[in-house]
Amino acid sequence: MSEDELLAPFSTAKLLNVAVGTLAVWRCTGRYDLPFYKVGKSVRYRRADVIFASASSTFGHPEQTLGIVTLLGGIYRVAERAGRARAAEWALTSERVSAATMERFGIVNRVNDDADLIKEATAFAEKLARGPTRAYAAHKDIARLKLAGLEVFA
Repeated sequence: MSEDELLAPFSTAKLLNVAVGTLAVWRCTGRYDLPFYKVGKSVRYRRADVIFASASSTFGHPEQTLGIVTLLGGIYRVAERAGRARAAEWALTSERVSAATMERFGIVNRVNDDADLIKEATAFAEKLARGPTRAYAAHKDIARLKLAGLEVFA
């Protein structure tokens, strides 16, 4: 499953070990800042804030070679992390990009040996789960506001 894949509420609730109704309450009340996307009349969630990749992974936007336009937001997230020019180059050429290059441009957080990927990603997730999750949410909010050009502390 890729980072760009948008998940239905049922799948998201299963990953988070909460009820689907809980996600609806969070969306309505803003209690937790769990980003969601409206796709037509449906709600979808994105899977990752932190991206681990195996050393043999490659990434790309094949839409140009297929003559279609991407609408799921992958290219926007690449532009947000690597800059508009780099994102445009990769999207327009449909170039396959190595995990090491994606890490260098800040799109991938960590590149691990293929054999160690699951172990390393799981250890990282478990470390986060044991930490101050509300503080993590606050840090994500601050980063999102700053990226939007808003002054967080005036």
